[in-house]
Amino acid sequence: MGRLRSCTLASVSRFRGVIGSGIVNIALVVLALFWAVARSGTGVYPALDWYLPIVAKWPERSTAEFEGYLSDSPLGIILANALGAESEQGFLILSFITSVASLIGLAVWVALQVETVEKWRGARLAVLAPVGAVLFTWIGSYDAFTVASWAIVLFAWSYGSRLVFILSGALLGFQHFEHAVFGVVILTIVWFALKDCLPIRFSQRNPAWVLIGLIAGRLVLEAIFRMSGESGNGRSEWIISFIVEWNKTGLNIAPQLLWSLFAGSWIVVFLLILSRWNKRFILYFAAAFSVGMVALLASGDRPRVFILVFFPAFLLMIVALFSSGDISLREKRMAEIIVWMAPPLIFWGKEVANTNVIDLGTMLIQRM
Repeated sequence: MGRLRSCTLASVSRFRGVIGSGIVNIALVVLALFWAVARSGTGVYPALDWYLPIVAKWPERSTAEFEGYLSDSPLGIILANALGAESEQGFLILSFITSVASLIGLAVWVALQVETVEKWRGARLAVLAPVGAVLFTWIGSYDAFTVASWAIVLFAWSYGSRLVFILSGALLGFQHFEHAVFGVVILTIVWFALKDCLPIRFSQRNPAWVLIGLIAGRLVLEAIFRMSGESGNGRSEWIISFIVEWNKTGLNIAPQLLWSLFAGSWIVVFLLILSRWNKRFILYFAAAFSVGMVALLASGDRPRVFILVFFPAFLLMIVALFSSGDISLREKRMAEIIVWMAPPLIFWGKEVANTNVIDLGTMLIQRM
């Protein structure tokens, strides 16, 4: 009887320990989310005054030179109209909630892929990745809905059938075809580099399959525009004229720009390179990095576009890092500390956009 009681008490103690550890880890993820929001400056999308009239009249496209492309990322617009959130206040709230939900979704995805006790650390790094700075520096942009679409694609990739995966790609292609194509190319390259150290489910499906869905989603969007009597007036109509000007500015801030691509998350990149020191991995990463730089240079939006097209692959790198037995626990802890402390940077021209955190946060609250 005494032995039975002792075993029971030990089991209860272990159960309480697991529950207690889970609560602490969840609390740390929530704290990381608050920190991701706070350090990003919580600014309002600079083009919001252009965007809201387009929300109200979509699928009609604006004829203004810098506004036509805003119609080409319609998920937020459709949701705002369906929920009656077309006002500035309503759209900011919708965008903020979507941003938070997207980050939580990405953190959950990473945690589910890491099959070790390090899954919570991986979730925190996902929340603190530079994509959070993109979302919260410009609240009210269409980026929140692009990231949410990517979260759906990643879950479909891990757990759905190939058909479900392709259909999720159609949603992403409908939302932002250009970013999605760059993102899938980068994700595929990084997948080839890392698939031998990823959970088995990843080795069974090439992410490039989602390209079929991207094309289908874009064709649906174009069909909607044509049926509404709208002709092409999107991103490709004006972007070429400004590439030289944008890249001159980029050269002026090159050192800061290089840092901003991953910010503190560079440590994840370096640890993976050092732990897998071989020409194959380095060449694959260089190729993925180059594709991200092409997207950045073509857009001139620094480093926002690089982050948005690279973050799905970066999440896969987090999974690889925390699934690896070649990287010590000490190194993984060091990586998390650096990511918590190192500030992300988003540029508006030559200026860092996410500064004056208290002022920007106060202004956002007043507008919401």
